[in-house]
Order: sequence, then C-alpha cells, then structure tokens
Amino acid sequence: MGRPHAPPPPVPDREAAPMSGDATPQPPPIGGRERLRRLAALVRDVARFAGPRRLVSTIMLMGATAFAEGAGLLLLLPLLDLLGISGSGRVSGWLGAMGLPPVGLGGALALYVVLMAVASLVVRARTLTVLRLRLAYVDDLRRRLHDAILATEWPVFSRLRSAALSQALTEECVKAGIGVEFLLRLGTNGLQIATLLAAAAWVSPPLAGLLLGLAAVAGLTMRPMNRLTYRLGQMLQEAGRRMNADLLDDLAGMRVVRSHGLEAARRRRFAERIAQVRDSHLAYMSLAGTEQALTRTAAAAVTAGVVLTAVQGLDMPLADTLAVIVAFARLLSTGMALRQGQTMILHALPAHAAVGDLLRQLREGAEPVAAGKAPPFERSLRVEGVCYRHGSGETPALNDVTAEIPARGITAVIGPSGSGKSTLADLLLGLITPESGRILADGRPLEGSDRLAWRQRVAYVPQDSFLFHDTVRNNLAMVRPDASDAELWDALERAAAADFLRAQPSGLDTVVGDRGGWLSGGERQRIAIARALLRRPALLILDEATSALDAESERRILSVIEALGRDMAVLVVTHRPATARCADRLLVMEGGRLVAAGRWEEVEARSAPLLARLGLLATAA
Repeated sequence: MGRPHAPPPPVPDREAAPMSGDATPQPPPIGGRERLRRLAALVRDVARFAGPRRLVSTIMLMGATAFAEGAGLLLLLPLLDLLGISGSGRVSGWLGAMGLPPVGLGGALALYVVLMAVASLVVRARTLTVLRLRLAYVDDLRRRLHDAILATEWPVFSRLRSAALSQALTEECVKAGIGVEFLLRLGTNGLQIATLLAAAAWVSPPLAGLLLGLAAVAGLTMRPMNRLTYRLGQMLQEAGRRMNADLLDDLAGMRVVRSHGLEAARRRRFAERIAQVRDSHLAYMSLAGTEQALTRTAAAAVTAGVVLTAVQGLDMPLADTLAVIVAFARLLSTGMALRQGQTMILHALPAHAAVGDLLRQLREGAEPVAAGKAPPFERSLRVEGVCYRHGSGETPALNDVTAEIPARGITAVIGPSGSGKSTLADLLLGLITPESGRILADGRPLEGSDRLAWRQRVAYVPQDSFLFHDTVRNNLAMVRPDASDAELWDALERAAAADFLRAQPSGLDTVVGDRGGWLSGGERQRIAIARALLRRPALLILDEATSALDAESERRILSVIEALGRDMAVLVVTHRPATARCADRLLVMEGGRLVAAGRWEEVEARSAPLLARLGLLATAA
C-alpha cells in the first residue's frame, strides 16, 4: 500500500441559491477596520503590479498637475493688479524679489495661457497613464485568476460554480480595475487640494485654516455614508452574481427547460433576479444622489460664509478675495471629485476582495507542477488497494479496488450507476488522487509531479463531447498546433470521421457550432475521438462514449474502438452490451468495489446476476 493521500477539503458552494424566488441576501456588515484592510490589500496589489518605476512616473505626473493648478491660481493676482483691481501685492512682490522683470497685461495673459496649455498636456498625459495602468491591471488580474483556475485540483474546481468564476473573470475584475483608476485619481485630487490650500494660505492664512477645518468636518460627516456605500456595493455584487448564475443555468439547461415546460417558471425567476439587480443599483444611485445634493447645498452655504468672512471679517482686498473665491470653487470641484473617487473605491473593494478570496482558494488547492518526462507505459497500469471518497464523511466512491489495465487492448468498466466507474476513470486520468492506495504505470507510482506528467500520455473523451464554436481544423489542432493537414485527416480516418467531413463544402474549415451543436451526436463524438488520437496517447479513456448514440452511430464508434485497441490501451466506461462485449477484458464495479475481472466468459460465470440486472445478458442472448 502506498502512503495515504488526504482528500482535498470540500469547497462550500457559496453561490448556491434556493429554487424559490428568494430576495438578495444581506451581506454581513463590514467595519471600518475591515474596509481599511481591504483598501490596503488593493493598494499593495496595485503597487506589486505597477512596480516602482511606473508608480514614480504616475506620482510625478500627479504632482505636475497639482503644481499647475496652484501656479495658475497665484498668477491670477498680478493679472487682477494689472486690471486695476487692488490686492495685497504679495505675489507681485514675490515675483520681483526673484528678479523677474515686470510684465504688462498682454505678457501676463500670455503667460497664463501657456501655463494652462502645459497643465492641459500634463492632465492628458496623466489621464492616459492612469487608463493604461488600469487596463493593464485588469488584464493581469484576469490572467492570474484564469491561470489559477487551470492549475486547480479537480475536486476543488468541480465544487465551484461556473457562474461565480465567470462573474469574477468579467465583472469583478473590471470593478476592481475601476477602483484602481479612482485610487490613482484620489492621489491626484489629494495633491490638488493640498496645492490649492497652500495657494490660499499664501493669500490668507486664516481663511485657509477655515477651509481646512471645514474639510475635516465634511470628512467626519461622510463616515456613515462610507459604510452604507460599501454595503450597497456588496449587495449589488451579490445580486449580479445570482442573476448571471441563473442565466448560465438557463442556457446550459435549455433542453431540460423546454422539455419539462419550465419556461414560465424560469422566466419568473429571471425577472426576479433582474429586479434584484435593478433595486440594488437604484439604492446605490439614490444614495449617491442624496449625497451629491447634500454636498452641493453645504457647498453653497460654505461659499457664502467664506465670502462674508473674507470681506467683512478679515477685511481682505478685493483681488485677494476674488482669488480665494476661485481657489474655493476649485477646491469644491476637486473635493466633489475626491468624494466620487472615494465612493467608487468603496464600491470596488467588495469585488477586489471577492477576486482575492477566490485566488487564494484556488491557489491553496493548486496541483503540483509537472516536472520531467511522463512515466513509461509499456506493460500495464495497476491500481492497488485504492480508496476514494468525494467528500469527508461520504460513502467511499471506491473501496479497496485493485485492478490492472494492459498497455494494449480494450478494457471495459461496467456496473450500475454510482458504482464508481467514472471515479476510477478520473483516477486513471490523473485528475484526482486516491485517499489511500496507489496507481502505478509500469511499477512507477503516479504521485506528485508524475501524476501531472502522466496526463501527457492520456486522452479522454467524455459522454457529452465538447467542441468549441470553431472550425473542425481548429478543434483538432488545439491539442497539436504543429499538426499538418495530412495528420489531421489521418486522425479523422482512424476515428471514422473523414467521409462525412469530406462531404462538407468547407472540409476541415467546417464550423461545428456552439458545443458542436451543428453536428449529429455520432459526428461530434467521432471528431472528439480524432482530437484525442492526435495527442498520440498511450491510454485512451472513453467515458460512456456510445451511451447517447443510435445503433448505427454506435456500430461505427465500436469499429473505431476495436481498431484502436490494437495499438494502445483503451479504457471504456459503459453500460451498453455491445460495447462491453467488444472488450478484451472487463472490470465489473458495484458499490465502489471491484466484484469481477477478466474476459467476458469469466465475468459471466462469476457475476451473471449482476450482468442480468444491467441488461447485458438478455441482449447478448
């Protein structure tokens, strides 16, 4: 017996939804500390992706934009002086102290236009830099998530809903990218506010202090809004995830929906999901509208107070007062942009956290990395005392199974539903590892990196063969991109698929439709077998490859299987009598145990009652 292998822990189906018209679940409340932790995670992720050089260049562009804002504001004061509007003369005196010659009105206006033109170019460069960074970050996040999905152990992957993975790869990665963009904008806005406050302080320190105090009060006032914004973002994310899950279920199960007359029920359910997304979005936008209305009202009141304080309380010159009003107007617009950015970041944090949690979950369940050449398979593949269960506490799907598959010939695995046939096929394919026992190829255990390398020698054709919505050529060549047309036709000949394809006007360039739906079941199955043969496998596993075919299609597939058995090991999981009888060797499964093995006559002598229950003897008679 080999060393025991602990099965991977079951992954909870977090996306599972009850079948009744349930309301969107209320996510658990998240405290301020947790929001800060998630914000820090987003910042670290962006810093890791961007790297020091890109971050420094982006920060420099932000600083240049903020400096241009402040310089443009200060340049207003000498312009007002030249227009005859008296001021304190502080900026003009400062320019004179620097030894700069006095300029007339035309020169000052020209300088102002040049400064604004430079500022516009800097803003353009900053906008494009931030946009490129955001799009590149989304691409990187999607690649990382997709790579993690492809590298995840099968038991972990099989417990995740495809809708959750699809939503994470599409919508949640995009939302996280929007959060990154607004995070960078937040930095720009913060620098602009600091520069404008510094310019206002140069003109009037008391008024600048007043503006700073008002900003602090506004920040404290918005804290309850932050909690609600984050919570509404979670609710909208969950509502969208459930809607997408139902949509994918409808598309995948359309035949079942129509054959059972479920159109009305599914229509009602989808309408409920749409309503949940709409209501969540309306709640989010209603909060944003309320917040904007309150902000504008408060801003108008503060503006009036600032002007009153400047003119009557501080007795400021008119030019200085106008400059402070302009500064305050820009502060107000920048502050509103800052708040919008904060709202968008809070909205994006749940999506980034969800993608991060999924990435960690997938990486914790990652397969070992394949290393070295595939194990040899010249004599036999042996299963020794293998036990496997799909989840802790469940009845074993395989219980102390010992069997041998020769390197040449056809081995059929038969048994009632739930007897462990497909689980045994998954083990031989290297998708899963036994809880105890071991699998040996020519005496070499298929463990660790060898298990992944072993898959280079195996090809698999499931019951419902999957073809991509593409041409036959591309569906075949994806497993061997360097294959020539002659090799493609050779594989099609061996799979008895060449004749019907030659009859098509486009030949190899015939498009097969979504999941191969433009082909018959037999045609689709034979192309899938041809694709498997292009891998030049040592072991070909056919899992119920003829179960859904008519008699003529089954006869064609069986002739293909019989020819293949002369050159390689073919393992056929089946309950069809004709398929079982064409095998050189049978493995009979029942209740997760191997109850008989050998040639047809030997198995019939030992397990005739079971074969009769499976309908194999009556058909053979």
